[in-house]
Amino acid sequence: MKKIILGIMVLLNLASANAISTLIEPMVTYENGDGTIERSAGNNGGGVNGFGVGARVAAMVLETVFLGVDGRYSRPQFESPDLNMSADTKAWNLGPVLGVQLPLPFKVRAWGGWVANGQLDPELSNGYDFKFKRANGYRVGAGVGFTIVSFNLEYQDIDYKRAEVNASPAGTNWDGLRFNNQSAVLSVSFPLSL
Repeated sequence: MKKIILGIMVLLNLASANAISTLIEPMVTYENGDGTIERSAGNNGGGVNGFGVGARVAAMVLETVFLGVDGRYSRPQFESPDLNMSADTKAWNLGPVLGVQLPLPFKVRAWGGWVANGQLDPELSNGYDFKFKRANGYRVGAGVGFTIVSFNLEYQDIDYKRAEVNASPAGTNWDGLRFNNQSAVLSVSFPLSL
């Protein structure tokens, strides 16, 4: 109990000294990755690539450490050569993020986050229509910032643990369907400290 009270007192002291600020960071992203469509009858290759948008909202302590939420929405292309699929896709994910930045003349930043939930919904293609749900995974990244713009590179590994099959060719077994995707993400973001 004493540690909790001490922690609260430290946070209140930092807040009163204007050591805590709010970070709002909109971003434009491009992801490119490969993955595996997993099912009990066997696996198929798949991947996503395309543009998206996102934002981080976080508390920042002493312009150095930030803790908050990272949310993304994208419209990538879903590809599976094994299934002869190529489909426009709607995707979103959300989760907490923790990072640090060095307040040099330019900002060197690094962060890690947990993807706590999300969805990947490719449109109908070649008779297949899936919706992958319950995203879970992680994202790590680094960036270099100049004034109000940051250039970033991230790696993400997201596992969609559930799926809906809205359409598929007859006789196909989709028991245990899920999708695992690993992507590199390039982004330009605009970190604003308030």
